[in-house]
Amino acid sequence: MNIACFIGRLTADPKVSMTPNGVKVCSFSIAVSRSYKNEDGTYPTDFIRCVAWRNTAEFLERYFTKGNYIGVNGSMRSRQYQDKETGKNNTIVELVVSNAYFCSDKPKNVATNNDSFLSEFKVCDDIINDDEGDLPF
Repeated sequence: MNIACFIGRLTADPKVSMTPNGVKVCSFSIAVSRSYKNEDGTYPTDFIRCVAWRNTAEFLERYFTKGNYIGVNGSMRSRQYQDKETGKNNTIVELVVSNAYFCSDKPKNVATNNDSFLSEFKVCDDIINDDEGDLPF
């Protein structure tokens, strides 16, 4: 079974592009703090690469920006590519996002419930924002 769920902050604005076949794709990464403090009293942070397709990509493009607290779930995938400069083969592991959620206050540009596009996406109102300081990026 390949199911993954993360809650973190966007490290940059989501980057949206179109495939040659006209399918919208969105790439982004989130900073996810671990649940414990290390020796110097800070929470270690992992940076998770993510990719979303079609409606989910459009949702992310419309409503999320750098620093937003976001929840995502989907499946982890690995893919290979060849570096154009060095010719070296590389492997990337990323989350293929099935769902994305607001995990803090909705941005001001989010429409009310009569927005049919937004109605298929959920809000994580119950998630506690325990932000203890600066963003880790």
